[in-house]
Amino acid sequence: PTSGHVHVQGRVAALIDLAAGIDPRFSGRENALLLMMLAGRGRAEARAALPEVRAFSGLGDAFEAPVQRYSTGMTLRLAFSAIMASDPDVLLVDEVLAVGDAFFQQRCLLRVRQLQDRGTTVVLVSHDPSAILGFCDRAMWLEHGRVACSGEPAKVVREYTAAHYRDPGSLEATLEDGLPTLVPGADGAPEPASRLP
Repeated sequence: PTSGHVHVQGRVAALIDLAAGIDPRFSGRENALLLMMLAGRGRAEARAALPEVRAFSGLGDAFEAPVQRYSTGMTLRLAFSAIMASDPDVLLVDEVLAVGDAFFQQRCLLRVRQLQDRGTTVVLVSHDPSAILGFCDRAMWLEHGRVACSGEPAKVVREYTAAHYRDPGSLEATLEDGLPTLVPGADGAPEPASRLP
């Protein structure tokens, strides 16, 4: 669509460009505060969440240092942690769940799953079938701005695969065998992906 209206109830946070809104001259603490306030938290509420951001990010004493001294991975961990601590009602995610090392990625995925379980609406933009099958209870395939298919994730992945791959059987076989999911279970260990019907 080229026009229209969207009505949203609640706080919206976006994991789209994690470096957006970060000022390298400010400390991790100052940037976290700013990011949470930009995501809709009040100053007092954001200040109260700073220990959570510091702990989740794993930055330790670097949390107090200017971000210009951070590696790219440290900056992304800071941004992810601050956005997640903004306690959103709606979370927009654009293929940025591969943040940091494998251990931190698993923690990120678990945190997103916890938000979902709490009732947060998560809108995920992805080309990754395992992410779609692992996270989504509904999927929509958009082609040139139009809905090409909508419904159960397995159905949408199957339709997309058939339309975009010359030999969809190779990917289909992988899907039928069960893709390894990116979503950790309750104990933090990865759970196997659902099989396609």
